[in-house]
Amino acid sequence: METIDLRSDTLTLPTEDMLAAMTTAELGDDGRSHGSKGEDPTVVRLEEAAALKFGKEDAIFVPSGTMGNALALLASARRGDLIVVDKDAHIFRSERANFDRDYHGFTPLFVLEHDGIYDLDFLEEVLRDNHVSVVCLENSHNFAGGTVLRAEQVEAVTTLCGRRNVPVHVDRAECSAADGWSQQRHVLLV
Repeated sequence: METIDLRSDTLTLPTEDMLAAMTTAELGDDGRSHGSKGEDPTVVRLEEAAALKFGKEDAIFVPSGTMGNALALLASARRGDLIVVDKDAHIFRSERANFDRDYHGFTPLFVLEHDGIYDLDFLEEVLRDNHVSVVCLENSHNFAGGTVLRAEQVEAVTTLCGRRNVPVHVDRAECSAADGWSQQRHVLLV
């Protein structure tokens, strides 16, 4: 039986067809000016397809998940703002610069959880008693052995946060669109 290694997108190599497509693709500058899209038709098509797939107004291609996570946090929070995050979440453990005083300077706020699944009563108390700018989830949870949040668990968190107008950022959201909760306005997917 052939083994397919899906640990990371950096482990895969392009096929001959993929290389041919790259070398013959129409190129252009993907820079934005005055709110318009860039001139690279391949990137524009990718962004449009992503927006359509997730039912969003628009999308933007970024070269890494780390950059996508940073953009999601920066879209919802300012330096010093409280961000609810699991202490073992990838976005905190591996991308800690987001919470570094000399970088983005977000302040982590840890809640009771088990394998990335938040205690909803405790989360509700945290949201009531603090000015939280964004709540972070991870699906699947890398440092919790790959724990996958069920759609109803994510729905419960997004509903609770939605009542308080607190956006939810879902890191590693590979399986989210099929579950339907990505259609909510206050969910940021990376």
